Parts: sequence; structure tokens; C-alpha cells
Amino acid sequence: MFYIKDGIAYQEKQPVILHVSTIEPLPGYHLRATFPDGTVKIYDCSPLLETEAFNPLKDEKKFKKVSLDFGVPTWEDANVDLSPETIYLNGK
Repeated sequence: MFYIKDGIAYQEKQPVILHVSTIEPLPGYHLRATFPDGTVKIYDCSPLLETEAFNPLKDEKKFKKVSLDFGVPTWEDANVDLSPETIYLNGK
């Protein structure tokens, strides 16, 4: 296979950049993420809440304020984010 970028043909496969299309907070610090290909993943964020970066999200009201910033789930005015790859690879 090949792909063309800036008028140049390359033989390697172009990397896939994951992003989330929709995000929804669920009870128990879980997220439901839908990806552009229609894949839906449920991701348990509760283990992350023990880390310094995610600690403010222990307040469930704050956790529920998840939004998407260019396909990346974020909280706290984009000061906390979670990679789409993490959700895709580790979600169920």
C-alpha cells in the first residue's frame, strides 16, 4: 500500500490518529466513548483518581463535566485530559 502526502507517494501505511466522537460520563467514574468508526468503549477512570493529575476529579460533579477538545476527553478547562488511545486500548 501507499499513500500520498504533499504530492509525494509513500509506501508505508499512514498512521491512524485516534479521536473520540462523543463522550458521556457514567456512574462509578466510567466514560462511554464513541469513536468515528462506530466503536464504543466503556473506560473505568477510578484507578486514575489516585494520581495527582486526576485527583481533583474525585468530586463526581467535576468528573461529570467531561468534554471533548479536538477529540480528546478533557476536564478542568483542558488542564486534565485522557488520551483516546488509552480508552480505545483499555476500554471494554
